[in-house]
Amino acid sequence: MNIWRVFWLLFVMVPLTIAWAFSVFDIFHRRDLSGLGKACWFGAVILLPWLGTFLYLLFRPRELPEEEIRAQAAARRAYEKSLAADQIAKLAALHTQGELNDQEFAAAKAQILMTGGPPSPAPASPTH
Repeated sequence: MNIWRVFWLLFVMVPLTIAWAFSVFDIFHRRDLSGLGKACWFGAVILLPWLGTFLYLLFRPRELPEEEIRAQAAARRAYEKSLAADQIAKLAALHTQGELNDQEFAAAKAQILMTGGPPSPAPASPTH
């Protein structure tokens, strides 16, 4: 096998085959394409493998469909709520141990519930 065949195989055919396989996989997993759209793209990719793949990747929508954006936002909100719940549980443990008094616990809890984040650290009091 000469060097040009190896070059052709590794740097041309393998990447093109990977792009083709990605296109076939992506066509069937797209939720924003109708059945007819999937069938047309699949036919183009199968009948004209390299040209169809190039065209599919060129005209493939870049942005996420609206339902995926909503799902990601809902997942982010659920994650932030779970973080807030964990922080409140830690505050409750500190309150139960006596390290926080009732006012400190209520203020820190209100801060977490209002902002969704941990309370800002109190400024250090100067010691004279």
